[in-house]
Amino acid sequence: MQIRTFLLPVSSENEELEGFNRFLRSVRLIEIKKEIVHLDCGAFWAVCVSYLDIANQSQTSGTVVTKGKVDYKEILSEADFIRFCQLRKVRKQIADAAAIPAFAVFSDAELAEISKIESLTISSLKKIKGIGDKKAEKYGAEICRMMNGEITENETCGEIV
Repeated sequence: MQIRTFLLPVSSENEELEGFNRFLRSVRLIEIKKEIVHLDCGAFWAVCVSYLDIANQSQTSGTVVTKGKVDYKEILSEADFIRFCQLRKVRKQIADAAAIPAFAVFSDAELAEISKIESLTISSLKKIKGIGDKKAEKYGAEICRMMNGEITENETCGEIV
């Protein structure tokens, strides 16, 4: 995973914005954090982009992206990856009980974000991109129960891509 920062003028159209958009199209995004900052010369978007470099993926021996999928073991910390694996198991149980596909409960990207939150609540779950009120209310209690220690930490999923 790599990180790059940008300082973009708030004005609508400019060369910096075009360059930023070109960059976004050339990488596999993991996370974007943005904030407006006011400097003496005007207002700017301060943007921090976490990404995987798609162009270099096929040339490296430790490929992170394969067949359009993200290897979360590469982009998450070891502790977060263990929680991610636990979350995948709980998601499968929820999906099987509801007779729906696992991705309909939570996507892997959503689970990766959930795994980064130490003390999970329904309200913190709703702050994750892609998780709205309905999804949080319907599946959040079981995920929160697991993340807050009611399922043992030794349950892992091995090699999951």
